[in-house]
Amino acid sequence: MTTRYTGPGPRVNCLWFVSPRGAAPAAERGAPPLLSYYGWALGIEWKVNMISVIAFIRVKAGKRAEFLEIFKDNLPRVRAEIGCIEYFPAIDIDANLSSQDLDENIVTIIEKWDSVSALRDHLVAPHMQEYRKKVENIVENISLKVLQEQ
Repeated sequence: MTTRYTGPGPRVNCLWFVSPRGAAPAAERGAPPLLSYYGWALGIEWKVNMISVIAFIRVKAGKRAEFLEIFKDNLPRVRAEIGCIEYFPAIDIDANLSSQDLDENIVTIIEKWDSVSALRDHLVAPHMQEYRKKVENIVENISLKVLQEQ
């Protein structure tokens, strides 16, 4: 059984799956408190069947601010897509960790989608094609990791 939960803020279209395996882990899996309570009361577990995407975008030296401006202009359209759970850019900060690899020319995009098909639809959306044209002379390289929790 599935149900759709639309929470407050930019995180929308979360797909929650119900299985008859107990609900104690529901809050740990990110279920809203009300769903966690009812899941516990009914003896069911709420799970998110989603994928995470980590995109490493290398921009030309000195172009990070320009890239982020274009990227952030597109955020509302991406976050409004069906299946988008989370989508935001991040940049390196110096945490003074020996294994940290700092690079001021990398923008990391952190994404969560409710399915691979939602991610595929995102990649061919008209606003994403426009975005790619705007950044084609700024971006040097893109590397992706598409992940699923185990």
